[in-house]
Amino acid sequence: MPILNTNQLLPGGLTPNLDLPYVVSTVGDKPTAAVNSTTTTQVDFTAGKIFFDGIPFAVNNLTLNLASLGSLVSNGQRFLVALVPTYVEPTTTSAAITAGVNYTVSYNDKGEALARLFIDPAVKAQADSFGGFATLQQKVLDGIASQAEQAAFYSYSVAQEKLADPRYMTTVLTPTGLGLILIEIQPQQNYYNENVLLTKTEGEFNQLFSRINSPLVERKIMTTAEAATRYNSKLFVVKSAKGYTSLANAQNDTGGTNLTPPNWTAASSTHVAVNEYFMTSAISYGHRGNKPKVLRYITKEDSLNLTGRIKPLYLEADYARSRFAPISVLTKEPDILPLVDVTMGATLTINEHLNTVPA
Repeated sequence: MPILNTNQLLPGGLTPNLDLPYVVSTVGDKPTAAVNSTTTTQVDFTAGKIFFDGIPFAVNNLTLNLASLGSLVSNGQRFLVALVPTYVEPTTTSAAITAGVNYTVSYNDKGEALARLFIDPAVKAQADSFGGFATLQQKVLDGIASQAEQAAFYSYSVAQEKLADPRYMTTVLTPTGLGLILIEIQPQQNYYNENVLLTKTEGEFNQLFSRINSPLVERKIMTTAEAATRYNSKLFVVKSAKGYTSLANAQNDTGGTNLTPPNWTAASSTHVAVNEYFMTSAISYGHRGNKPKVLRYITKEDSLNLTGRIKPLYLEADYARSRFAPISVLTKEPDILPLVDVTMGATLTINEHLNTVPA
């Protein structure tokens, strides 16, 4: 959140941002991050301060054990551990009353979170003790209600009105804490590459060439050892290969033997000529980058061991009528704040500190 004037430097000077469609995240003090020495699949965050819409939150011993996510993660996968804002999301009426809110949160069959407004059970119980709201209403209309009955009637009427009156209905929620999510990523970059296909997976290669009728092929000559190094993990870029007993024979295509990679040394071959699928990548300096490819987000909807959400929370009363109407959305899009880049394994590896510092 930008500083607009010097008064915002004072305690309490930052106020929630209500004019943007997303929650703005900023770092006050970078938290420390380290792999737990005992639980080696756990990353610990301590001693930092994060702002969501100008509201400060202390990073006080946040932890995430990736092994607790079970089949959602696998060794070798790479993730960003990131922060998003959390909100008051009680699942029971008693929890909502304790939290001081008039809604409970549940999920529909689409996995979307809905907030259902309710009347305080104490107010309803008071009306029921006099025969119910309909009975009280009739007594008030007939002019025979006692003072206690009138009080119960008006308390229930006001509570009922608040369920539909825009002046009292739940509005956009304010962040109340910090939640952790995982983002599975695949490193990538678009710098110059003589054959960018060698940086892709076989699935990406097949997807690309299912849309290209005539892929380009280039004949390359190298030693059998060089071929093993270049192609053994990327055999899908090899259209065909021939082995030769000398460099001269390979250059002149004399006495070659068809090879079946990764068997590069068949027929006593010392050199090979490979017909390689290729695609050159060249882009201007101003457009080069190495932002990783996002494969999926893992949030609290996927595992209770995660505490953050990125999907919005909807007001149930308006959701069915107008799912995408602004009035039905209670939470803004989060400005996701990545903390560390990690690789999953028996011992977690921190590849890069993004908005953290080493412990």
